[in-house]
Amino acid sequence: MQTPSQLVRKQLAGNSILDDLYQKPRIVQFLNIADYSINTESYVSIDEPLFEAIPPLIQFTDYEPLQVKDKTFKLRNKDKFSRRVKIIQPDSRLFQVLPASGDDRKNGEGEGKKVAAGMDTKFIVRFSP
Repeated sequence: MQTPSQLVRKQLAGNSILDDLYQKPRIVQFLNIADYSINTESYVSIDEPLFEAIPPLIQFTDYEPLQVKDKTFKLRNKDKFSRRVKIIQPDSRLFQVLPASGDDRKNGEGEGKKVAAGMDTKFIVRFSP
């Protein structure tokens, strides 16, 4: 077992442990696509998520206490049909996920936003240590 300080030193040395752990996204729940879309077929394999996260992993290494840090990520629709994406907020008061565009922030924080085939939508991960 490593202490947090040892883990940070190892990551900064270029031996990023977290990159090795999170190579492929995990599917945590299967939903009936007919409940959410009129397009019930999907051209994405069943063992792959419909959306690709870019970057696949976000690490906050350059932070200071009481300083808010933001990092942007995209969710790209890999299907041939428009699909809705909904972000569920983390169970931590240290992190928050917000839509990147100002209009989405005003209108329900982008929940249920529809993304065209092959297109992406941006979000911000806010870290408040």
